Amino acid sequence: MLSIFRFGDKSVEPSIDFILNFLNLALGIDPSQLIYLAPYELGIRNTVLSKKVPERNVISWENNIPLRLGKNKPQGYYLKIFLPYKHGIIPISTIGFIEGINGISTDSALFLERLSFVKDNLIHWYESEFFIDLTKEVKAQFPKFNYNEVYLWANHLRTLMALYYDGVRPEGKGPGHTMRKIIRTLSGTLSGDKVCDDKALKLISAGIKSLKNLGYDITETVDVNELTEQIFRQINNGSSQIAREIKRFKRALSNNEIKSSKDLKQWNEERGLTYEWMRKASEDEGVYDLPFPEIEKRFWLRNECYSFDTNQKITDPVQFLKNAESKRMKGVMKN
Repeated sequence: MLSIFRFGDKSVEPSIDFILNFLNLALGIDPSQLIYLAPYELGIRNTVLSKKVPERNVISWENNIPLRLGKNKPQGYYLKIFLPYKHGIIPISTIGFIEGINGISTDSALFLERLSFVKDNLIHWYESEFFIDLTKEVKAQFPKFNYNEVYLWANHLRTLMALYYDGVRPEGKGPGHTMRKIIRTLSGTLSGDKVCDDKALKLISAGIKSLKNLGYDITETVDVNELTEQIFRQINNGSSQIAREIKRFKRALSNNEIKSSKDLKQWNEERGLTYEWMRKASEDEGVYDLPFPEIEKRFWLRNECYSFDTNQKITDPVQFLKNAESKRMKGVMKN
């Protein structure tokens, strides 16, 4: 992500012009091709419309969720920009505006990984230069993985490496908790197997290349062998621990000890087994009628607007975003 800051502007127009000009000059994207989530405040909606953008492509709402910096600090507003692309929609930029006594301050974000794969006319950002080395290596080392598991590993392993580079360790608090959750997610894909040292080093080396393309040379401050050992020791230990719990779960299942949703909840909370893992384990044993709870799937726009499955085509991008905003805002759409 590239962040651009401006201070003391008299209006929102200079920042909007900068982003739209960049997209046009660098990628040949005309402002009229884009879809905008634009609030009325600060003249944001009217400024976008003045750029010869079709009115249908500008979505605004009455009930707004402001940009908040903290208690007793000024509030602001977001302009979000989307590009209809292939079978979906890509969020490509967010601009935050805050009005103060010295004018309007702006924090503009351009999502470079997404823009890169658009520029190269690729199907997905995991094929872009910021991921491709790691994506290919994950496919090579785990040939039985489906595309979701491949992309999960490419994304999560690169994130772990970046966190490690920033000084985060699994045993720490705060970001360390996030790191542990990521590690456990990766462990859960291994079905009790372990990643050998040779495979681990190849994966880390590919991750280093991907991060270098993103502007991070982690080898300047990180010992690669130590990084590899620490990350994959945790992943392998997690894989073994999950496999042991799955084995115990299957034994309890065969002994008819798991019957109710309360039993399943207990295994989830006390043993750390996800409902997805337990469902798969029970089906492996030929049991298909356990009362798993209905878990409402959270709506994440970034996951829904551009699917890994190219057959999931969004035929009306504007209406899709209106529906998505209705879910997020739970307010009254103005147009």
